[in-house]
Amino acid sequence: LWGRRGSAKAADAGAAVLARAVPATLLSAALLLPLYLWLAVVAIGSTAGGVSLSLIGLSELLLVPLLGLLSNRLHGLGYVARSQALVLWPMALRLGGLVGCMTLAPTGNLGIYALVHALGALAALVLGGALAAARAQLPQNLHWPDRAHLRHGARFAVMNLAAMSPGELDKALALRLLGASGTGLYALAS
Repeated sequence: LWGRRGSAKAADAGAAVLARAVPATLLSAALLLPLYLWLAVVAIGSTAGGVSLSLIGLSELLLVPLLGLLSNRLHGLGYVARSQALVLWPMALRLGGLVGCMTLAPTGNLGIYALVHALGALAALVLGGALAAARAQLPQNLHWPDRAHLRHGARFAVMNLAAMSPGELDKALALRLLGASGTGLYALAS
């Protein structure tokens, strides 16, 4: 989150912010992906395939946050339409994958959807990298954030979690009201 705030704040500082935000995002994904898989399989008892869960986790915990950094960098430089298109691209592909899975109803819907989900985010990240490289200075060398940067970013992360939590509460309640498949569709739509 700290990287997102800084990459959109000042055009001249964006590359320096990304140089620290990208490694912080990689570290966060490396720490959160095993936790996500454990929660999905052990704590919740998901019967979904490990590859499908890994693809979704990798997409949501690594590719989408990196895409957000690129989008904010483009937005901060004044390329608002391009930055928004970059964020909407994976969503449109997810929707297309979901409609395709529901229409064709093949066995292993989750695996196909997870693959489309991850490939859509990866394609948008590659496209975003090309757009950002053509329009903005991207960092040449990455630097791990130091303790002060992590402390500063942690405050914004906590504020972001506090701001997002009420908006996600409905998904937890939907599970009791709609069942698992209904909640999944509701979560995707929202």
